[in-house]
Amino acid sequence: MNTLQIAIVTSAIRARVADMMHTNPDTDEAALLQAIEQDVPDAERIVALLVRAIGEAEADVSALAERVKGLEMRQDRARRRAETMRGLLLTLMEAAGQTKWRHPEFTISVSNGRPGLIITDVDALPAACLRTTVEPDRSKIKQLLSEGVPIAGAELANGMPTLTIRSK
Repeated sequence: MNTLQIAIVTSAIRARVADMMHTNPDTDEAALLQAIEQDVPDAERIVALLVRAIGEAEADVSALAERVKGLEMRQDRARRRAETMRGLLLTLMEAAGQTKWRHPEFTISVSNGRPGLIITDVDALPAACLRTTVEPDRSKIKQLLSEGVPIAGAELANGMPTLTIRSK
């Protein structure tokens, strides 16, 4: 099923459901399903196609995640190899007593390292040198709201509907 077909079917279903709900707000699910089947006679085939397409897309996601994981491992190996060669080159330069090497393609320079920071005791640092992070305790807020305790700045809301597909 292509995107245009899905859009047409979806539009027909939405229009039919909206019409039924407008004319009779007490319409039940069975009546809605019957109306959909009348407007979309091949609904079962369309649903099966969509479920299969979802399965294929989810399989693609899994396969791509594995591929990305493999590529990230390869990237890490290449990064470590470059760092190792860089260290070897630095060792050669130091052993030769050279701080600069000129070549037609490149120039290598060895310079002194920059000062780095080492924290030896976090508790001994003055307050002005510390960061404080304040964030909502979401689980506590949800628990209190569920118990009926009002909390300014927070409220419970229904989540988005979810679709579950179980294969046989």
